[in-house]
Amino acid sequence: MKPEDVALAAAGSARIDADTALAIADELVDAPRQAEAKASERVRRALEGSEQSFLARLSPRRNPWPELAEFDARLGELDKKHEQAGAELQRLTSAVAEAEQVDRLRLAEWHAAGGTGSRPEPRAPLLREQIEEVDADRAALTEATAAVAQEKAAFVAKHRKRLARQASELVYANARRYRELVEELEQTRAAVLEARGAELFALLFPGPLAVHEPPTALVGGLAAPMRELFGQAFVLQPRSLFELLRRDAEWLPRVAGPEQQRLLSGDDAAPGRARWDGSPEAVEVEQAERKAALARLHEWADPTSQWAGR
Repeated sequence: MKPEDVALAAAGSARIDADTALAIADELVDAPRQAEAKASERVRRALEGSEQSFLARLSPRRNPWPELAEFDARLGELDKKHEQAGAELQRLTSAVAEAEQVDRLRLAEWHAAGGTGSRPEPRAPLLREQIEEVDADRAALTEATAAVAQEKAAFVAKHRKRLARQASELVYANARRYRELVEELEQTRAAVLEARGAELFALLFPGPLAVHEPPTALVGGLAAPMRELFGQAFVLQPRSLFELLRRDAEWLPRVAGPEQQRLLSGDDAAPGRARWDGSPEAVEVEQAERKAALARLHEWADPTSQWAGR
């Protein structure tokens, strides 16, 4: 029945006036759109909940906090149980199909034999009950996992300052160690060259080449290793390399991606698009970053650069 026919029929009834009838007709017309909107809203909320549950489970590659490690252990145990339940559900589903066939054959044999004696007990219904139990366990494990993930998220939100402070202490402690290792590496490399110079002196003395210092450029300034590593050949002086590493040690404690920096600065009104690994945008950005890094490396490696010898 069309909405207008419903309206006319309702209007003809003594119990409903014309305005009410028209309102009912409008509701009938809007019902499909409202149902679609409600369904879309449910899907949106489900996706948001799934995304939030997934995000709440994330941890850094190296987790410095024992509290978060405990959350992750609980989540890992729940995941293991969920996986086991899934495997059991798959096994039972396959067993039901086989049991149904066996049940039919046994019942057919019983009837063919005259139907005397006890009717054969079917196995398929019992398996279906077990499937319902396992399926209920899987659903409960999913909810339990989401609950633990949200508990973890709430813990991080509550203790965010303390967790960040502890991580910051590790950042600067490791950055200092990085700088110390650079200094040690530079001194050790110099010691290797000095020892090699003494060895050459012993081998070549009293010839005039005995007092010549060995080449100091990285890998002797050979083109092949530089081309293999950087895509083109150039001479890289060790002082430039060690200066680069020192600057890296100073830069690392403040490093953050562009969108991370935007969130940290509070400017998240217009976040940029996410770049998926392997996408054309990600490849383009990666190539640009590598070119910029190579250009800076050339500048530091150039003996005439303002950075040379610093």
